[in-house]
Amino acid sequence: MSGVKIGDFATAVMRELNAYEQLAQEEIEKAIDETAKETVKDLKSSSPKGKSRKKGTYAKGWTSKITSRGKGAYGRTVHAGKGASLTHLLEYGHALRRGGRTTGRAGARPHIAAAEQRAINLFRKKIEEALGR
Repeated sequence: MSGVKIGDFATAVMRELNAYEQLAQEEIEKAIDETAKETVKDLKSSSPKGKSRKKGTYAKGWTSKITSRGKGAYGRTVHAGKGASLTHLLEYGHALRRGGRTTGRAGARPHIAAAEQRAINLFRKKIEEALGR
């Protein structure tokens, strides 16, 4: 910016800020995509696999989709495809008629909360690397 006239200074600063905004937006979208991909992979490996003939259907069903795109908004949601109704039961167990919660074979098998925490840490790390430059 050594060749900028004082009258054009504001325009030059705005041009540089707009270029940085575009770069930052691209890096953030890249971090979102990579984090979603890693989280899906993590959930597929850590999800419970049943013992029935449909073994692993719930675990294989994890996927991500773009949920918001527009004026600067971009996001992805990681979700269980066909086994979406099982997520709460598998994560927390279920209540019994006699009171209390299930234990043993039908008990809770927490796997989503741990994957979520790993995704948060991974995303934070990727953003710090991308924007820290």
